[in-house]
Amino acid sequence: MCWGPLAAADARAQAVIWGAIGGAAGLRGDASPQAGSLLLEYKPIPWLTLSANPAVDHITVPSTTGGSVSSTGPTDLPLGVAASHELPNTPLSLTLGAGLELTLPTGNSSTGLGSGQTAVAGELGAGISPTDNVSST
Repeated sequence: MCWGPLAAADARAQAVIWGAIGGAAGLRGDASPQAGSLLLEYKPIPWLTLSANPAVDHITVPSTTGGSVSSTGPTDLPLGVAASHELPNTPLSLTLGAGLELTLPTGNSSTGLGSGQTAVAGELGAGISPTDNVSST
């Protein structure tokens, strides 16, 4: 995975970040998927993140008549919105978060590159981290 800033570096957090992700696998039945995707995140304000994760897949599967069948193209498109809030004056910098993801059926479901359906998912979370003033004395 690779991460890189696209926004100007200044005293506030990066407004736009991106990541490139790739992978391949060998599965039972000789299926062979390869995928690449791009993760884009935009923070219009420090506590809000908007994201998109477009991907392209190539999959090869055995055919029922012998040989194999391959498909290449875009997959379904996940779009997300997340909010987080660090509670002030709490031990271990307690942070609460919530998010919502909408997946649009942009992939071709007849070739195995998409679901053919819109999907929605939600998430809630809490996190802690040590204070910034950790000392080794």
